[in-house]
Amino acid sequence: MASGALKKRNPVNKTETPPSNLKKPRVKAPDTADHNMVGDSQLATAPIISVDEDAVEPTATASQYVSPLERYQRMRDQQVAEIETVTTVESLANFIRTNDVDQPSVRARLQAKGRVIWTSDHIVTTGELAKIHIVDLQAPESLEKLQKFRGAYDSDYLAIDKLLITAAVFGCTASTPGMPPDGAIMTITNPSKVSLFMDKACQLRVRLANLTFEE
Repeated sequence: MASGALKKRNPVNKTETPPSNLKKPRVKAPDTADHNMVGDSQLATAPIISVDEDAVEPTATASQYVSPLERYQRMRDQQVAEIETVTTVESLANFIRTNDVDQPSVRARLQAKGRVIWTSDHIVTTGELAKIHIVDLQAPESLEKLQKFRGAYDSDYLAIDKLLITAAVFGCTASTPGMPPDGAIMTITNPSKVSLFMDKACQLRVRLANLTFEE
């Protein structure tokens, strides 16, 4: 080969490594957050339904309101449902033994019914006192026969008191208006005092207003 001939040069690789100081363009990968953003945007712009509390509250309150008269009627109905009626000396004695009769709420449950034999008048330090002597409601004897208790009372009152119910009404006599006559069926409610004298004799202290009777 002649020395003057041109030498063939190897082809230059056109692909050159870019300088390291140049930043590569960043390609953003699909992100599910974009979808969430759309959902959040929709939620954020969703209409908010406002509740008019002033329009709802009175209706709820009205349905729950109970007037004083209605509360009183409910209280009376409950008291009637809890009443325990006794019609014999023995059943009254059992009530006294098994209940704390010193409690007003217990006495308020008591209703005693019986037949009046007679009413005796007494004078005590506080004034007049009427004692109503009552026999069992179911006693089959006539009033005339039951008057034997009255005839023997002065000489044998302890024994007779154990067989009868004695209701004491202060400030009254046998002739006071509203007192039951002999032979009447009497009902006593809410006595102010209840006791069992000598564990046998049933004694009640009663207000005249708490006595009712049928002749």
